Amino acid sequence: MANKKTRDERIKAEKEKKFNASRKKLVVFPIVGAVFSVIALILYSVKWAAVYNDGYGYEVQISGFNVLFAALSGKYTETAFGNMAVPFYYYAKNYCVTLGVLTIISAVVVVLTLASQIIAAITKKQLFNVTSLVGGCVSFALLLVCFSVALSMKNSDILPVYCSGNPACSIRSYAIIPAVFSLCAAGVALFEVINYEKLVKEYK
Repeated sequence: MANKKTRDERIKAEKEKKFNASRKKLVVFPIVGAVFSVIALILYSVKWAAVYNDGYGYEVQISGFNVLFAALSGKYTETAFGNMAVPFYYYAKNYCVTLGVLTIISAVVVVLTLASQIIAAITKKQLFNVTSLVGGCVSFALLLVCFSVALSMKNSDILPVYCSGNPACSIRSYAIIPAVFSLCAAGVALFEVINYEKLVKEYK
């Protein structure tokens, strides 16, 4: 009876050792996810909304950081935030306010996702990988909506009034780029979660 108990304990210890060894290999995923989240944050520097003229290129523009800081300060009419005051806020006030709120929320979610990824890499606690997965999906969705709202400025007074209805002018946005990196971060987290569950079943 004692021998059987000893053998079972040895088998259990061996399984746990193999599980922990395999688990350590998964640490790379939250690290990679964190890199994607950092890139997503950096890419708030791209054009969140811009007026493009086929003959001259970009006439006026606002970056994600312009929108973020204007929304945080509530001073959309300040000249410090790119071309936010004119023409964007002047001719598309409601769009800018909506875009500002969404940009703040998305940035907060990306930062929280990054924090979860860092904690997951340090503590190796699976809860934070799941949180990173959720955060990545939510930030992707929010940035996608930012992209959509920015493009919908074509329905404001910017093109018909500020651009005098010039057919060569159009509204463009690159908010989709950080959205893609947030999606990549979510994908990495999903891959880690799936592989962790496989390990649990394998060494259960």
